[in-house]
Amino acid sequence: MLKRRAGVCHFIFFRSRKGSTLIEVMIAIAVLGLITSSILPVFIMLNKAEFKWTQQTVAESLIRAQVEYVKGCPYIYRDGNITEPWYPYDTFPPPDPSYEIDVVAQPIRIDTSTTPPGHSDLPAGQDEGIQRITIQIKHVGNLVTSATNYKVDRP
Repeated sequence: MLKRRAGVCHFIFFRSRKGSTLIEVMIAIAVLGLITSSILPVFIMLNKAEFKWTQQTVAESLIRAQVEYVKGCPYIYRDGNITEPWYPYDTFPPPDPSYEIDVVAQPIRIDTSTTPPGHSDLPAGQDEGIQRITIQIKHVGNLVTSATNYKVDRP
Protein backbone atom coordinates (compact mmCIF):
# COMPACT_ATOMS: atom_id res chain seq x y z
CA MET A 1 0.00 0.00 0.00
CA LEU A 2 2.81 2.40 0.90
CA LYS A 3 4.47 1.59 -2.36
CA ARG A 4 1.31 2.41 -4.24
CA ARG A 5 1.05 5.85 -2.50
CA ALA A 6 4.63 6.63 -3.34
CA GLY A 7 3.91 5.76 -6.92
CA VAL A 8 0.84 8.01 -7.06
CA CYS A 9 2.72 10.93 -5.47
CA HIS A 10 5.60 10.41 -7.84
CA PHE A 11 3.20 10.37 -10.78
CA ILE A 12 1.46 13.59 -9.65
CA PHE A 13 4.57 15.63 -8.87
CA PHE A 14 7.26 14.26 -11.12
CA ARG A 15 5.48 13.23 -14.29
CA SER A 16 7.04 14.54 -17.42
CA ARG A 17 5.15 17.34 -19.07
CA LYS A 18 5.89 19.83 -21.72
CA GLY A 19 4.70 23.03 -19.91
CA SER A 20 2.81 24.57 -17.01
CA THR A 21 -0.89 24.95 -16.87
CA LEU A 22 -2.53 28.36 -16.81
CA ILE A 23 -3.69 27.84 -13.21
CA GLU A 24 -0.13 27.14 -12.03
CA VAL A 25 1.12 30.30 -13.73
CA MET A 26 -1.69 32.39 -12.20
CA ILE A 27 -0.94 31.01 -8.72
CA ALA A 28 2.76 31.78 -9.15
CA ILE A 29 1.97 35.35 -10.24
CA ALA A 30 -0.40 35.83 -7.28
CA VAL A 31 2.23 34.59 -4.79
CA LEU A 32 4.87 36.82 -6.38
CA GLY A 33 2.45 39.78 -6.20
CA LEU A 34 1.79 39.18 -2.50
CA ILE A 35 5.50 39.04 -1.74
CA THR A 36 6.23 42.17 -3.77
CA SER A 37 3.33 44.14 -2.30
CA SER A 38 4.51 43.42 1.23
CA ILE A 39 8.11 44.51 0.55
CA LEU A 40 7.38 47.76 -1.30
CA PRO A 41 5.90 49.65 1.71
CA VAL A 42 8.96 48.73 3.76
CA PHE A 43 11.25 50.36 1.19
CA ILE A 44 9.05 53.46 1.08
CA MET A 45 9.08 53.71 4.88
CA LEU A 46 12.88 53.33 4.98
CA ASN A 47 13.29 56.03 2.34
CA LYS A 48 11.09 58.47 4.30
CA ALA A 49 12.94 57.70 7.55
CA GLU A 50 16.30 58.31 5.89
CA PHE A 51 15.07 61.64 4.48
CA LYS A 52 13.81 62.76 7.92
CA TRP A 53 17.08 61.69 9.55
CA THR A 54 19.13 63.58 6.97
CA GLN A 55 16.92 66.65 7.32
CA GLN A 56 17.25 66.59 11.13
CA THR A 57 21.03 66.12 10.96
CA VAL A 58 21.48 69.07 8.59
CA ALA A 59 19.21 71.25 10.77
CA GLU A 60 21.13 70.41 13.95
CA SER A 61 24.41 71.18 12.23
CA LEU A 62 23.06 74.54 11.03
CA ILE A 63 21.84 75.38 14.55
CA ARG A 64 25.24 74.60 16.09
CA ALA A 65 27.02 76.74 13.52
CA GLN A 66 24.56 79.61 13.93
CA VAL A 67 24.84 79.55 17.74
CA GLU A 68 28.62 79.77 17.48
CA TYR A 69 28.31 82.59 14.96
CA VAL A 70 25.91 84.62 17.15
CA LYS A 71 28.02 84.08 20.26
CA GLY A 72 31.05 85.32 18.35
CA CYS A 73 29.29 88.52 17.24
CA PRO A 74 29.56 91.62 19.40
CA TYR A 75 26.60 92.13 21.74
CA ILE A 76 23.98 94.36 20.11
CA TYR A 77 21.95 96.42 22.57
CA ARG A 78 18.26 96.83 22.01
CA ASP A 79 17.08 100.26 20.94
CA GLY A 80 13.55 100.66 22.19
CA ASN A 81 11.60 99.92 25.30
CA ILE A 82 9.75 96.64 24.79
CA THR A 83 11.02 93.09 24.64
CA GLU A 84 9.28 91.99 21.48
CA PRO A 85 11.43 89.72 19.30
CA TRP A 86 13.81 91.45 16.93
CA TYR A 87 16.51 90.42 14.49
CA PRO A 88 19.84 92.10 15.19
CA TYR A 89 22.12 89.23 14.21
CA ASP A 90 22.69 88.33 10.61
CA THR A 91 22.56 84.71 9.57
CA PHE A 92 25.05 83.08 7.32
CA PRO A 93 23.56 81.53 4.19
CA PRO A 94 22.84 77.81 4.53
CA PRO A 95 24.62 75.50 2.09
CA ASP A 96 21.30 74.37 0.61
CA PRO A 97 18.92 77.17 -0.47
CA SER A 98 15.90 75.07 0.55
CA TYR A 99 16.85 75.62 4.22
CA GLU A 100 16.01 78.86 6.03
CA ILE A 101 17.54 80.13 9.27
CA ASP A 102 15.56 82.50 11.51
CA VAL A 103 17.35 84.12 14.46
CA VAL A 104 15.36 86.06 17.06
CA ALA A 105 17.10 87.94 19.89
CA GLN A 106 14.95 88.99 22.80
CA PRO A 107 16.27 91.00 25.79
CA ILE A 108 15.77 89.33 29.18
CA ARG A 109 14.70 91.34 32.20
CA ILE A 110 16.61 90.38 35.33
CA ASP A 111 14.75 92.42 37.93
CA THR A 112 11.02 91.79 37.52
CA SER A 113 10.07 93.45 40.81
CA THR A 114 9.80 96.89 39.19
CA THR A 115 7.52 95.70 36.39
CA PRO A 116 3.80 95.06 36.87
CA PRO A 117 2.65 91.49 36.13
CA GLY A 118 2.00 90.90 32.45
CA HIS A 119 4.33 93.68 31.31
CA SER A 120 7.88 93.16 30.17
CA ASP A 121 8.73 96.74 29.29
CA LEU A 122 12.31 97.85 29.68
CA PRO A 123 13.16 101.50 30.11
CA ALA A 124 14.39 103.00 26.85
CA GLY A 125 17.96 101.99 26.11
CA GLN A 126 18.22 99.81 29.21
CA ASP A 127 18.94 96.38 27.86
CA GLU A 128 20.31 94.52 30.88
CA GLY A 129 22.95 92.60 28.95
CA ILE A 130 21.22 89.24 28.52
CA GLN A 131 19.38 88.12 25.42
CA ARG A 132 17.47 84.94 24.64
CA ILE A 133 18.51 83.80 21.18
CA THR A 134 16.01 81.54 19.42
CA ILE A 135 17.11 79.87 16.20
CA GLN A 136 14.64 78.10 13.92
CA ILE A 137 15.58 75.97 10.95
CA LYS A 138 12.99 75.50 8.21
CA HIS A 139 13.21 73.22 5.21
CA VAL A 140 10.97 74.07 2.27
CA GLY A 141 8.92 76.29 4.60
CA ASN A 142 8.32 73.59 7.25
CA LEU A 143 9.86 73.92 10.71
CA VAL A 144 12.42 71.16 11.25
CA THR A 145 13.85 72.14 14.63
CA SER A 146 14.49 75.10 16.87
CA ALA A 147 16.83 75.85 19.74
CA THR A 148 17.10 78.50 22.40
CA ASN A 149 20.36 79.80 23.83
CA TYR A 150 21.46 82.90 25.70
CA LYS A 151 23.93 85.64 24.88
CA VAL A 152 25.52 87.73 27.64
CA ASP A 153 27.30 91.03 27.22
CA ARG A 154 30.77 90.47 28.66
CA PRO A 155 32.94 93.56 28.87
